[in-house]
Amino acid sequence: TIFESRRSFGGIWRYDDAGDEGKRMKTKDRPMYRNLRTNLPKELMAFREFPWILDDNDFGDVVNKGGDTGSGHKSPPPPPSYVTHRQVADYLDKYAKHFGIEKYVRFGCRVTQLTVLTEDENKKVEEMTTAVDEKKEGSNHGEMQSTPSFYSCWPSISLEWTTVTYEHVNGNDPTPRMQTHRETFHHALICNGHYSLPSFPPIPGLRNFSGRILHAIEYDDPLDFKGQTVVCIGARASGADIAKEIGGVAAEVFLSDSG
Repeated sequence: TIFESRRSFGGIWRYDDAGDEGKRMKTKDRPMYRNLRTNLPKELMAFREFPWILDDNDFGDVVNKGGDTGSGHKSPPPPPSYVTHRQVADYLDKYAKHFGIEKYVRFGCRVTQLTVLTEDENKKVEEMTTAVDEKKEGSNHGEMQSTPSFYSCWPSISLEWTTVTYEHVNGNDPTPRMQTHRETFHHALICNGHYSLPSFPPIPGLRNFSGRILHAIEYDDPLDFKGQTVVCIGARASGADIAKEIGGVAAEVFLSDSG
């Protein structure tokens, strides 16, 4: 079972255009921005069991439109190695569809609590699991068979999560209704990544700055900074890429790095 907080595959690669600038600054909560391309080639990013094959319409923004083959015909453009966030999201969709992963995913679930059960609680779960296994064995072989569970040496895990559904009442706007669910599992893998929450380093005097301060996770469109003077703090992948984008429209851009 896979719990996914969003309503579709893609994770941070699922870009949502929040509309006008003011709305973007208030609602954007992931590090994907409008013009982002990967900083690794797709040949390295692809899953080994599923080659990354681009569709014909993925070549529309390739700079090199192909060359003359010598016979008067244009050669096809080379497939881009550094792809857009939309192409990454599309690849993940195709991967999930190809391997039938969607049936294992519960979308729109926000996990709120993970509890390792006590010895007594775990014993009760183990007894229930054994009873179910015995019933299955009996139905398959015509008799009840009791075998030690593979999981008996591991504590079980109680997982709690919430879902939100929307109800239409008397033709009014949909009303959100939150439900809490609990289920017990033998193992849990936490795969939430490390790009969910922005990290602001303590910078002396930052509170006294009268201009606009935003984290890279809130950035989307370079045109929002047209004619302005901007300093990007941090010259790693995101900082350098954003500074380059803004540099085409801003009055001045400074890139600050501790190294």
